[in-house]
Amino acid sequence: MKMKSRSALLIGGMFVSALNLAQAQNSFSDDFNRPDSSGLGSDYTYYDDESTGSSIFSISSQTAITNDTVNVGVAAINSGDFLLQTGVGFTVEVDILASATASSARVGLAYNFQDIDNYSLVRYRSSDGAVQVLSYTAGSLSHYNQVVDANYILNGTVNMLLSVDETGDYTVTLSATGLDDFVVTGNNNTAFSGGLAGLYYNGVGTGASEYGFDNLSASNIPESNSAALLMGIGAALFLGSRRSRQR
Repeated sequence: MKMKSRSALLIGGMFVSALNLAQAQNSFSDDFNRPDSSGLGSDYTYYDDESTGSSIFSISSQTAITNDTVNVGVAAINSGDFLLQTGVGFTVEVDILASATASSARVGLAYNFQDIDNYSLVRYRSSDGAVQVLSYTAGSLSHYNQVVDANYILNGTVNMLLSVDETGDYTVTLSATGLDDFVVTGNNNTAFSGGLAGLYYNGVGTGASEYGFDNLSASNIPESNSAALLMGIGAALFLGSRRSRQR
């Protein structure tokens, strides 16, 4: 009786551990509230189109900023901290501290990142209010969607929220105080699944610190996986309890 009860509890404990691990890797957040530094910290790996492997991002006044002029830079959240899951929806969100004088520079979010030649991104330019959703496959552009809203030519904080479902349908929502939401939708199901997520910057040689980033967050939405784990815990504990009563 005791052995069967202990086995059930052990199984239940294994389910709990698996659920805790899944939940830990299903979300990530960073408010960058730490001392000034030349990088963003150990939670990130850096990629750029010049293959330097060094950070073009830094911390200044508890905000992430760019500090170099490479054409493209990505600060990807390390896979041990967060990894986009295959076959489920997800959200990635960040506050962009924008300047309407940022010339041709663009900033936003990288997602489904495999490497610097294979990933998707959403980017915003405050000098003309343009939002683009792009994908690159083997370094070549494989998806392109651009929408412009002149109301988003501004100086100030713009919240960017990317939502992608399991079929590849995406919704990009920009919001700012006093403005109606700016929404861009499309489908990109021929691109990648899984991979990394993080910050994106395209400086086009214009210089540093034209934009800042704050309050980065990312979440998978594996509702069915979590439900299955919870059902497994309940079943294991119920079985153990029932066997104990029968003996």
